[in-house]
Amino acid sequence: MKKVNIVLAFLFIFSISIGSKDIKNNTKAKLGKVTVTGHTARMDINNIDLALTNDGQTGNDSDSFYPNGSDLRFLFSGGVALSGYVDGDLRTAWMVPASRIHEMQPGNLGSDPDAPEYVFYTVNSSDSLGSENYNKWADAVAIGADFYDADGDGSYDPNIDTPDIIGDRTFWCVYNDSVPASIRDVFNTQALGLEVRQSIWAFQRSDALGDAIFIRYSVVNASENDIDDLIISGWTDPDLGGATDDLIGCDTTLNIGYAYNFQDDADYGTNPPAFGIGFIQGPIVDAPGDTAYNFRGPLLGVDTLLDMKNLHLTSLMYYEGGGNILPGPTNKGYARNYQLGGLDANNDPVVPQDWGIGGDSDSDVRYFFSGDPVTQTGWLDTNPADKRFLVNSGPFQLKAGERQDIVVAYIVTQGEDALDSVTKLKETSALVQSSFDNNFQVAPPMPAAEVTARNGDKKIELLIDFTENFNYQNKQDLLGKVDFEGLAIYQFNSPSTADEVNGIENAKIIGRFDLDNDIGDLFEDQENAERIKIWS
Repeated sequence: MKKVNIVLAFLFIFSISIGSKDIKNNTKAKLGKVTVTGHTARMDINNIDLALTNDGQTGNDSDSFYPNGSDLRFLFSGGVALSGYVDGDLRTAWMVPASRIHEMQPGNLGSDPDAPEYVFYTVNSSDSLGSENYNKWADAVAIGADFYDADGDGSYDPNIDTPDIIGDRTFWCVYNDSVPASIRDVFNTQALGLEVRQSIWAFQRSDALGDAIFIRYSVVNASENDIDDLIISGWTDPDLGGATDDLIGCDTTLNIGYAYNFQDDADYGTNPPAFGIGFIQGPIVDAPGDTAYNFRGPLLGVDTLLDMKNLHLTSLMYYEGGGNILPGPTNKGYARNYQLGGLDANNDPVVPQDWGIGGDSDSDVRYFFSGDPVTQTGWLDTNPADKRFLVNSGPFQLKAGERQDIVVAYIVTQGEDALDSVTKLKETSALVQSSFDNNFQVAPPMPAAEVTARNGDKKIELLIDFTENFNYQNKQDLLGKVDFEGLAIYQFNSPSTADEVNGIENAKIIGRFDLDNDIGDLFEDQENAERIKIWS
């Protein structure tokens, strides 16, 4: 057994990073549990700490944090929004809490939303056949969850079959839009008759996948009526630290809408993050000669659909609380315009020259602020404010009984400054899409090291057992094989793992180590040679 013994003098906060500095505190990563209180849960196994409720809300009124372990908030609220026509009648199903629109409730269509089975179901990559979470998944299957049918008998057996797990942790719940008319008092439409069987998953990693959380909306028409021209939207009210200094942008090549800061932020300091929602897999529509794909994860595989195609981001729209021409939606007409894109609340086409800078007659009004804020080219937002935005995809038809699987990704990145965070967001978005298109054939997370601390006279000794890490070899990933090769040890002056917090240095390297093999040295660290000793 190989061990590293490290003597730390006068260090009060320490963290260990294996392969990348951005990994969260390993103790928390290893010991963190899913917390379900009533109908809420937290996805917090990577760099993002995202609060959830089982009626389709995310963010939970500014209860979501980045980086994980800090008290820095990136999101006030989020949700899903749909609108479409039933026999020519426009109907909505919006879960937009910050605008006081709650048209979703837990459960299957027409059921009691307070029934005990309508909670979050959880499964981890570390769970096994016959485990508690596998057994509980039987209740999820009974209300619509998928599973891998290992023996092909059509029924779920927790001792034989596998839950529909993607990533290192998956949450599943179901909700619908059959809320009472007394609650549907903003748009005042009838329900569409939809069920949303929602899967949320994340990877316990410190690379690009560690900055992403995936949400699959399996939208089922549980009514007896066909729904025409349905549009689905990922809606969000981002607050990147301070709530009133956010700007909006979109990148049509990456199918992502995002919020960012142009300058420093009162909470995050000199390097506020960027937050985006990307359409990773859009709805499927008829398209003779084309091919659509439904990626269902490594267990369930990929559905290939000929003469069809996946829609991408079809519009990006934003509005402001208290705005005039683009106010919060107060009727179904506003709501539909914001999902179509390019139309204001008065049903007039957006004039790009009236919004921000760089917009002209050639700008596609369906995609607000589609320029590049890093290079300061194209149509750009110039009015920092408290903003909401929608990433939209549609229209598509959903016949009675049909299902569509739509996937979005919440991505949060932090660079050296506000605009570098945008650059990093776009790079991460591309890698996230590639991972999805590879059906998540990614390496499993590196095992956490076993750490034992011993207090001494004006020192702390850490005994670190890396036996399992030394066995982390030849793991298949998107870019090839992954091996454990080295580690870096950092001291942090706060719960955050950012290089700086409020302009003050936060991260300090106190040691680097590399396997002694023919690959060569990954690290050279003479500065700490006398402070740290290693033996095997």
